[in-house]
Amino acid sequence: MSENTIPSFFTPIKYDENHQKTIMQSFQEGTEAYFSLYAGPAYVISGNVKENSQEVEIKYKKPEKQTRIKELIVTALKVASYITFIIPLVMLVGKIVFRVSHKFHFASRETEKFSKQWKIPSVILPIKDDYTLLKSITEQRAAHETSKTFLVENLKGINAKIFFVSPAKSQVPPKFKEAVINKDLDPSIFTWENSQGVQGDIQRDGKIPKQIVLYGVASQFNSCEATGRFTPPPGKAVELYQYDKTQGPGAQLQFPDVQVEIINNAANLGFNGLCQILNDKTKAALKHGYLTPIDQETIKLLINQLQKKGNKAEFPCIGNIPKGTRNTEIVYQMLVAAPAFGMYTGRSSITSEQKSEIEFLCALNGYRAQFQQAIHLAKQAPKKQVIFKPTAPGLGVFGNKLESVSRAFYIAAKENEKQLKNAGIQVKLQVFRGKGDVKSMAETLGLSH
Repeated sequence: MSENTIPSFFTPIKYDENHQKTIMQSFQEGTEAYFSLYAGPAYVISGNVKENSQEVEIKYKKPEKQTRIKELIVTALKVASYITFIIPLVMLVGKIVFRVSHKFHFASRETEKFSKQWKIPSVILPIKDDYTLLKSITEQRAAHETSKTFLVENLKGINAKIFFVSPAKSQVPPKFKEAVINKDLDPSIFTWENSQGVQGDIQRDGKIPKQIVLYGVASQFNSCEATGRFTPPPGKAVELYQYDKTQGPGAQLQFPDVQVEIINNAANLGFNGLCQILNDKTKAALKHGYLTPIDQETIKLLINQLQKKGNKAEFPCIGNIPKGTRNTEIVYQMLVAAPAFGMYTGRSSITSEQKSEIEFLCALNGYRAQFQQAIHLAKQAPKKQVIFKPTAPGLGVFGNKLESVSRAFYIAAKENEKQLKNAGIQVKLQVFRGKGDVKSMAETLGLSH
């Protein structure tokens, strides 16, 4: 049997031994092995690629070595169950359902080869919980530069591109109350797009030539994804992201697993997109990439820093070909973030007005940087159509107000509208299933579909 042959009905498919299986996945694996009477070759699912359609990557696996006694016992039990009728019928139906509902693609040889060679450096330890509190801002800035070097060197090894993007400096410090939406964005540039999920969108865009697609991805200020105020330990990002069904992890998991781990390792090394804005008085407002100022002195100083030094924020933009052998085009993801309020506000003394201001300023910095990156990509490849697909970080569990994020998008869009038009860039705000807060944002901005 060829290593690149789509598995036959009687060749079992297994989950990776390091994969924490659900009950349904354990049943699926059981139905796959049930009709195989010997320890022959198998295919191993290396990770989900497209959640909604259950499109998965598979790797060829040589026959496992079993003791003769174990093989005889297992075979005897299977043969005995075959005469019961009901057991083989249930297993057969289960196997048919699994095969019909899954599409199989082979993992990239280059990615797999590099994944085997790439090891987590022993010097990288999980970042300490009190890191931003105890480390001086000078030490944090040095660690941030080290993490950037780590990203550049390691992403280069998997043929990925990386940019560190900062927003353009504003002449007048912006304020939330002064920002007004006039619903006059150029409809030939700005629209909203219905999305059934970023996973499928990235997979589709990885197959379309003659275009460059930049996704705005909701992340944290340390560039990793987490369901709480923590940083996944080195080597555990892919495993943990699979259980987080939000946009950020879904987007990152469309790219090689090794890339996901590299980015997460940078977070453990101290990547901090706000370290050039914060000082020793405000540094502790950020913890594991979550920005939640507590006391009034910190809150007031943070607002002033975001207004005057917002152009020093830094966001990573990574370009690579998504997982899946049919993908041929580089897709870019820019990891942006929002302050963590809502359920994360806790004992903060922040007022509603201060909250709106911080939300607005963080979103403004993120959108400015993303528009600048889209323009930069267009200049690099003037013959290709650039499509920028932003999202709205903060509108979910982080409790950011629709008005704050919408105003920030509008201000940044108007600042860059002329350059976007000259470069022929399309901006398509991503609306999940055509409804929700981002749909309301599109309506607030006056965007058409």
